[in-house]
Amino acid sequence: MRLQLTAWLLTGFTLIGGALAQTTAVLPANAVASRYGDGWQCMRGHERIDKVCNPIQVPEHGFLNFSGEGWQCERNYVRRGQACLPIRVPAGGYADGTTFGDGWRCSRGFQERDGACAKVAVPVNGYLVSSAYGRGWECVRGFRRQDSQCVAVVVPAHAFLRDSGDSWECERGYATVGQRCDPVIVPPNAYLSGRGTGWECERGFRQVASRCEALKLPAHALLDDSGNAWRCDLGFRKQDHICVAER
Repeated sequence: MRLQLTAWLLTGFTLIGGALAQTTAVLPANAVASRYGDGWQCMRGHERIDKVCNPIQVPEHGFLNFSGEGWQCERNYVRRGQACLPIRVPAGGYADGTTFGDGWRCSRGFQERDGACAKVAVPVNGYLVSSAYGRGWECVRGFRRQDSQCVAVVVPAHAFLRDSGDSWECERGYATVGQRCDPVIVPPNAYLSGRGTGWECERGFRQVASRCEALKLPAHALLDDSGNAWRCDLGFRKQDHICVAER
């Protein structure tokens, strides 16, 4: 029994040793066994191409990245293909510390135009905005943009500037008529609407042209939820201008 157990153990060690030897034998140059399960991975500074670990070719002014599986350019250099080229910062710009893209941005008050930084022309009564696109400026409150200028907003009587500051609207009780604010004429049995720029008829009245006319309810009718029309009571239906019993 002891001899049989010894034979089994020897056989097991032989198999394990053979497997380890086989695993070691298939590792390519500049590779190590993977830390995650079976297989292998390239050593730092090498990249896997098919079943081979090739040295990473780091160009001048470049260095291996943190993982060691690639490279990046030094500060003030930008990657172009397989090379690191010096960043050419135009007048009115600054190096932004990135190693991709152009590697620079325009300073405040300048915008990128065809690889250069063009100064933003801010008109009188305007101010700079932080935007790499568009005009790069806005008008101060009380002025509106007209072409490349800021012109004053002319606020008529009984009006006020909107929150945007570049237009106006009429006060409550007044309506816009062209470039002025005219008073809203509220007829009898009416009241100003929610916005205050028009009017609505009171409950029990309906609008007819510019006046409020009392509703004439037929028998078995009642005002609807709006208060400006009527409907028939339960058990009746509307037929022309009267309520008739349902059959």
